[in-house]
Amino acid sequence: MTFPSSGPTRPGVLPLGVLLSLAGCSLLPRPPEDVQPIVRGPLPSRTQHPLALTYLALRPRRAETQPVDWLGVAFQSVYTSIFERSSKAGEQIRFDGELWRNTLRVRKGITSEMDIEVELAALYTTSGFLDDFIEGYHDLFFLPQGGRDKVQDDQFTMRLRKDGETIYDLDEDRVGFGDIPIVVTRRLRAEDEDGPAVAVRLGVELPTGSADRGFGNGKLDWGGGFLTERSFGRWTLTGALDYVVTGQPDDFDDAGVDAENILQVQSGLEYRWSNVTSCLLQLFWTTPMIDDFDDEEITSDIVDVGLGVVRDLAGGGRFTFSFHEDLVAATGPDFSVLVGIAWGF
Repeated sequence: MTFPSSGPTRPGVLPLGVLLSLAGCSLLPRPPEDVQPIVRGPLPSRTQHPLALTYLALRPRRAETQPVDWLGVAFQSVYTSIFERSSKAGEQIRFDGELWRNTLRVRKGITSEMDIEVELAALYTTSGFLDDFIEGYHDLFFLPQGGRDKVQDDQFTMRLRKDGETIYDLDEDRVGFGDIPIVVTRRLRAEDEDGPAVAVRLGVELPTGSADRGFGNGKLDWGGGFLTERSFGRWTLTGALDYVVTGQPDDFDDAGVDAENILQVQSGLEYRWSNVTSCLLQLFWTTPMIDDFDDEEITSDIVDVGLGVVRDLAGGGRFTFSFHEDLVAATGPDFSVLVGIAWGF
């Protein structure tokens, strides 16, 4: 059987995200001439590809660290639709479905320049409901469907095969806990008139998710990198460069496939609309997870673009809402929406 290839596409839901984000900002109260220099970003996103969710991802964050003995708690929910299907000689790539991932992050300051963060995650798999919406939107704006219109809507298959060996498989209507990342961040310098804030971080991911069920890779991942942050009036730029050494799943060994180490580059731009609200634009570039296939549906870079709004709440809380899509549109998800609430960050 030959499956329709998703093929290269340009961003689909991204323009909708831009319009909704701009519309949301336009409905906010008129900004005062001067605003408090409160940094609310960057967006705490990560690559939502189901295979990428089994590896360590170092999230975008500030270079400034958590104050000593200050506990931050954040709950985040992300809903994702992905369609990447292809079948070539000895290779089968089928990522067609929707994922709902919920996370609880806790960050604590341990010195005046160092903090530690731990994340717990649960993933729900489903055939979902977004296919018809995405196809209709692509038709409306004359965007390519990437093969979506050639298969039945709202199906679920998450499987990767090489030379008859299944190297990744995730079943529908399942709930599973993911691996647990632990990240320590140390600030090297605070932002001042002479330059930006700079920090270094190191992280490991404990293999607590089930590799047999597709919720983890069964191995220890580790990595680290640098963070930077610089503000100019109402604007703040954030950036990160990280390298992740991925564990090699046993099923990869059986098929002679290597799990590639991953380079991550992040860049964020924040505009403080008012004393309680910021609008954010963010890019998160991830190198390929696998290089042993011939098809770009699994071997391409993923460039996640995020557009969102962050608003302070009464009682010290903070609400985040954002849209995300892969700019390359070859391996990554077609659409994600992130909703989060945090205290103490």
